[in-house]
Amino acid sequence: MQTWLTQRFGVRVPVVCAPMAGVASGRLATAVSAAGALGMVGVGARHSPEWVTRQAAEAATGVFGFGLQAWVLESRPQQMDAALEAGPALVSVSYGNYARWVERVHAAGLPLATTVATADEARAALAAGVDVLVARGREGGGHGRDAMGTLPLLQDVLDVAGDVPVLAAGAIAGARGLAAVLAAGAAGAWAGTAFLTCEESDTPAAARVRLGQASGADTVYTRVFDVAARSGWPAEFGERALRNGFHDEWVGREDELAINDGVAERYRRASAALDYDVACLDAGQGVGLLKAEASAVSVVAEFARWETLQEGSVRRRDRTPEGRPQQSRPRDALGRPLPYGHPDGVEPVSEEPLPPPEALAFAQTLLGQGRAFSAHEVLEAAWKAAPAQERDLWKGLAQLCVAITHAHRGNQAGATTLLQRAQQHLGGYAGSRPHAVDVDGLLAWCGRIREPRDLTASLPRLQGERPSEEAPGGPARYPEVGG
Repeated sequence: MQTWLTQRFGVRVPVVCAPMAGVASGRLATAVSAAGALGMVGVGARHSPEWVTRQAAEAATGVFGFGLQAWVLESRPQQMDAALEAGPALVSVSYGNYARWVERVHAAGLPLATTVATADEARAALAAGVDVLVARGREGGGHGRDAMGTLPLLQDVLDVAGDVPVLAAGAIAGARGLAAVLAAGAAGAWAGTAFLTCEESDTPAAARVRLGQASGADTVYTRVFDVAARSGWPAEFGERALRNGFHDEWVGREDELAINDGVAERYRRASAALDYDVACLDAGQGVGLLKAEASAVSVVAEFARWETLQEGSVRRRDRTPEGRPQQSRPRDALGRPLPYGHPDGVEPVSEEPLPPPEALAFAQTLLGQGRAFSAHEVLEAAWKAAPAQERDLWKGLAQLCVAITHAHRGNQAGATTLLQRAQQHLGGYAGSRPHAVDVDGLLAWCGRIREPRDLTASLPRLQGERPSEEAPGGPARYPEVGG
C-alpha cells in the first residue's frame, strides 16, 4: 500500500520517527531511515546551530527531517538557518507561532508539518499553508495538549484536511496501531515512544530499563517537571511522562514549586544523576509495548507487520479466484514474499566494511543488479571505517547510490537533495583518482543529470574507466528495482 508518506519520501513503511529533542539525534534518524521509515532529528532549546549541522552531517547518507519548536525559534532563529542549509526532506515546526516559518520553509522547496490537537487548530494550520498535519492525541508522550484522544482527533482532522496529508500521533507503538490509523485514512504514523529504547537513540541505559518496565497506566499528563526544570516551555503545553514520587509530591502545587529554588536545584541534580524517582522521563501510553532493548530495525519491522495484519483480516470479497487472499506485500517471480523494510526488497548486505577495491567492485555489481540501496550500505560501511582524508569520498559515493534509490521510487525531492550532496562531497577530490575512482568522470556524469528520473537511465562506473559518455538514457541501463 502506497500513501503520500511512502511516495513523497521513498520509504517502505509509512512511519515517521517523531523528532524527540534529547532522544532523536542524527544517529537515530539515520538508522530509522535505513530501516525503511523516515528519521527525524529533534532540535530543542539547548541545541546550537552548530549541533544542528553536526546531526545533519551524521544523517546525510539518507533522507531525514528536522523537528523544531516554534517558541524556541523566537529567540534562536539560527536553528532554522542551520536546518534549512543542511538539506532535509521535511521540516516540522510546532508549539508556538509556526505560521511565520511557512513561507521560509517553502522558499527552500520543502514541506512543512505542524502538530494539531483539535479540528480548529487543523483549520488554522491549513489557512497558514502548512503541508502536513500531525494529529497528536492526548495519549502521546512528551509535550502537547491534553485535548482529545488520538482516534477521535484523527477523524475530526481528516474531515477538514481535504487533500492535505494527515499523520496520526499518540500511543501508536506497533503494527496494530498503524493498521488502525491507516484504515481511518491517515497517510502514516508519527511515532515517538516506540523508538525510545532503540540502541541508536540518546536515551540513557537507566531510562531504557525504566521504560521497559512501565505500562501505559504509569504515565501522567503534567507540568510539574517543566516547572521544576525551569524549562521555559509555554504553560499551554504540558507533557506526558512516567509518574514518579517527585510528581506526586508537587502536583497541584506548581505555583509553589515555581518559586522554590531549593527544590529546583534538587531536581537539577537528580536529572544529572539520572535519578528517575525524581527526574522526568517522557513517554506516551504506548510505553507498555516497549522492550528495554531494541533497535531501529526491529521497531520498523514491527510496524511493517501492519500489512500482515491487514492480509489476515481480508474478507472473501477480497480474495483471488482461487480463494487466496489478495496480497499487498511485494513478491518475487515465484510468488515468495519479499522482506519488509528494505528499499531493494531484499535482505540487507553485511555491515562489515570491505577493503576499498572490494567495496567498490561489490557496490558496482549491486548497482548493475538494480540494488542501489544495498550498494549504499556497502559504501556507507566503508565510509565509517575510512581515514579522515577519505571520508568525504565514500560519503559522496554512498549518497549517489541513495539518490538513485529515491529516483527509482519516484521521490524526486529526495533524489535531488542526495545528488547535490554527493556532488558536494565528491567535488573535493576533483582531479584525482583515489582507489582508482574516476572522480572527474563521476562529476561529469552527475552534471549530465537534468532531472531526477535521469538517475535511473544510465549506469555510472564507480571505479576504473570513465562512466559512459552517453547522455542519460543511453545504452547502459539499470534493471527494474524489485520491491
